[in-house]
Amino acid sequence: MAAASLATLPNELLEDILRPLARSDLNSLCISCKALQKRIEPFLYADAGRIIERVVHRSIGNTAIIKAARHGPIKTDAWCFSALRQLIRQNRFESFQILWDRDYWDPTYVQGRMHVLKNKRSGDIWSGTPKMFAEACRPASRHFMEYMLEHPCNSGHYMGQAVPDILLIKVLRRGDATASLVQYLLDHGADPHRCQATGGAQADPLALAIQHDQMDIFELLLARGASIHGKRFYQKADGILHIPIFTAAVKMASQGPQAVLRCVDSGSMVNHAAAVIARGRAQRGNGSQKKAFMPHPIYAYLYAIEDWDPEESSTMTPVEGVKFWLELGVAIGKDARPVQNARAVQEPVSAQEGELSQEAVRKPWARHDLTAKSLVFFLIQQRGLRRFESDGYFTLVKFLASLGSSRDEVLELRDMYNRCHHMESTVVNDRWQEVLRMLDVPYA
Repeated sequence: MAAASLATLPNELLEDILRPLARSDLNSLCISCKALQKRIEPFLYADAGRIIERVVHRSIGNTAIIKAARHGPIKTDAWCFSALRQLIRQNRFESFQILWDRDYWDPTYVQGRMHVLKNKRSGDIWSGTPKMFAEACRPASRHFMEYMLEHPCNSGHYMGQAVPDILLIKVLRRGDATASLVQYLLDHGADPHRCQATGGAQADPLALAIQHDQMDIFELLLARGASIHGKRFYQKADGILHIPIFTAAVKMASQGPQAVLRCVDSGSMVNHAAAVIARGRAQRGNGSQKKAFMPHPIYAYLYAIEDWDPEESSTMTPVEGVKFWLELGVAIGKDARPVQNARAVQEPVSAQEGELSQEAVRKPWARHDLTAKSLVFFLIQQRGLRRFESDGYFTLVKFLASLGSSRDEVLELRDMYNRCHHMESTVVNDRWQEVLRMLDVPYA
């Protein structure tokens, strides 16, 4: 009778023998005999999730993933996003194809299990998917992005946003997109109008095109249905990159009014009312505020000015910029604030045309304890007193002061700087005193 060998044992006995063995021992047995290799590999590659994580993090070749896909189902696990992102970063296209085609990427798996993932790595789950798409949008990894679009998986959405829309925003945010690349994304399912209704706090595609001076892409997105009024954003305060006219106003401070004029020609409202709240910038002088509440685009222009005395004759001075907005249609009301005479796209409109609804005012405004102020109050509140050393800044403040401000606001402004103005130079104090005289308030 011939002696029994591992290669001829029944599967039940072979499984009992192989189960307690370490992976290194199973690898050794596979190398020893081709007949054993065919029988042992199903046991060796049964735990596909563990194999994928080991292969990805140790930069092992594609063979292990190929065999894992051949011998058993690849199930989605909690680290699928990070694994795919690493494969893109390592430029391992074959392994990525296998996992993508087998729906290894499944955002619903993670979203339904976040409440049980309490360890310190759970934060990687939320950031893994956006980073995966961001990696695929790099110029060196565009073939991964093309494969995602041309071979859509069953899970075509993440957090309510379609995969082509996510890729469109990621490409535009990089700033190196071309019109042909954006056209390719639009032809493969990206919808700029749908982007403006989904994606939470992500930026508006038109605003990103304006930010990176890509007006050819701006025209292309408009032609494919993007709304010139920006994102329809309800839950939180808006941002500058949510509304194209606000982004164009910021760009105007450094590059001129061309983008603003193009937005207005396309239907933007110069008095577009929105709850835009931006972070202040550091080192703005004594008393400068950290938050900026900008209910209209002209506030965004004042917020973005950095060069108060431009040397080039082709560049608008700050006073010329404000006059440009006034000529464009910004109307100053009795309280010395721009009049909300245009429909606010972001929120429902109340009975009186052009005013934000009470709920719209209550949520973004009141939560941050910010209210709309006159232009001169906004500028001094944001920049502080130290900027009075600049002739251009002082000229702009005097021009805005000539437009007026309510007495309550001026008294609030004077009291705000009552202590810190003594810490500034004589020039600053003299100019501050002149501005208060223009506003008909005694110097204290």
